[in-house]
Amino acid sequence: MANQITKITLNGLNCCNMGDATEADAAGYREWIAKELEAEYPGVELELNEEDSTLSVVVEFDEEDDWQEARYHQEDVQHFCESAWERCNWEWAQ
Repeated sequence: MANQITKITLNGLNCCNMGDATEADAAGYREWIAKELEAEYPGVELELNEEDSTLSVVVEFDEEDDWQEARYHQEDVQHFCESAWERCNWEWAQ
């Protein structure tokens, strides 16, 4: 049976890590990325942190016995978050 993602944590979502973004811009991005993640990974618990951490994306699973599958899911979520930055239109930051 496939591992199910139970929680996704994104760290470092503060304005200092977003180029010229203001505090309001960063708050808008956190709201936007939460909606994107909820749509892509329904039912998964989300934690969005402004503080920096060693890992920017942390993924937790119901069972982590299958290391290879867990790694695949981690990479999938990491890629999703990186591509989300590129496709975000920042419409609230006008």
